[in-house]
Amino acid sequence: MRASGGGLPPVIVVAEDDDATRALLVAVLRRTFADHDVRAFADGVPADEGISQLIGQNREIVLVLSDLVMPEMDGLELLE
Repeated sequence: MRASGGGLPPVIVVAEDDDATRALLVAVLRRTFADHDVRAFADGVPADEGISQLIGQNREIVLVLSDLVMPEMDGLELLE
């Protein structure tokens, strides 16, 4: 999933359906990796769409952190 990104910061994607867990993960990742763009999604379907858009924009995705059990698309399906 590496791409040049045209000078934009690398992206970390979080897919987590639990609001509190997602918010905590995003806060920790943004604090720890301040030079990265952290994108959060509440389910695998919007995460998949977001990842496709990022790839289409030639963005560098360095990490996808996904819950395994989500209602519409689980984490394993997302990572495929």
